[in-house]
Amino acid sequence: MVVGTGGGHLWAFEYIKKTVIARKAYVTPISKILWLPPKHDRNGQSFLVGFEDGTVRVMTLNALEPPAGEVTGLINEFESGLSHELALIQTLKFHKGRVTVMKIDEPANILYTCGVDRVIFGSSILWNQKTEYPVLVPLSFVTAPFVVLALDLHPFKVSHSPL
Repeated sequence: MVVGTGGGHLWAFEYIKKTVIARKAYVTPISKILWLPPKHDRNGQSFLVGFEDGTVRVMTLNALEPPAGEVTGLINEFESGLSHELALIQTLKFHKGRVTVMKIDEPANILYTCGVDRVIFGSSILWNQKTEYPVLVPLSFVTAPFVVLALDLHPFKVSHSPL
């Protein structure tokens, strides 16, 4: 489980054991979090984080390897009791203000984001063979006449439907 705070802190929990396994601090408050489905993340470790400044970050939760040998004078995640790290894969600035919605159209491999700037942005979700992580490729956007707070997609693609 990954949670974000209004203070910009990102926390990963081992839900069953009720322990913190990773944490990361940002200056900007977090407004949305969305795990990528298995179709878009073969490792099952990647998720998206939307921020109050309109930024969307692709993150991954990676298990840490214990340091080899004795390490002195270095404070690392193992010394602080954390077994994982929250690593940044990609940062994109889609909006001029808080991200209000993140929704994935799985059949089309498209992420839709909305913000208080009234923009609805579409991006392809692709698998980077070299890094073995998902990446977002911006496609297009439309400006709504209002701030979008909720978005859902029609579950069926019908040729005569404008949805």
